Amino acid sequence: MKILVPLDCASHGQAVIQFCTSMPGVLDSIIILTHVAPLPGSVDRGGVERAEHYVSEIARPLRAAGAHVLYMLRRGDPATEIVALARMLEADLIVMLARRKQRHGDRLLGGVIEAVVLHAEQPVVTINDIVSAGTALPGRDERTAA
Repeated sequence: MKILVPLDCASHGQAVIQFCTSMPGVLDSIIILTHVAPLPGSVDRGGVERAEHYVSEIARPLRAAGAHVLYMLRRGDPATEIVALARMLEADLIVMLARRKQRHGDRLLGGVIEAVVLHAEQPVVTINDIVSAGTALPGRDERTAA
């Protein structure tokens, strides 16, 4: 199974690590971490280096847990690039990190997540980054949360 995990550098990647290491079979999958730098103007060399560092820091504990992890950086409209990358890689699942937000108009989730959910051919799972604050995943108690 191929799992695409888009990340923005403002999110807490600990939730991704907890999700991937706690779900049965995920560590037997190929986990593809990606960051999409929106255009124009946000792709200076320092920004690319920060994104590479962030994504590689998320990859490290996943690899230590036995996962096969790839990562790639893209440039463009985040939603469009995520959907295109999922199609190109023939991903089986997209896992996206959602920050808790106030509802704005008719939008409950962020615009990128909403666009990916609407346009991706693959199932999209969203997880809250609140998990990174030490909260156990739903259905798991503190004794089994790793």
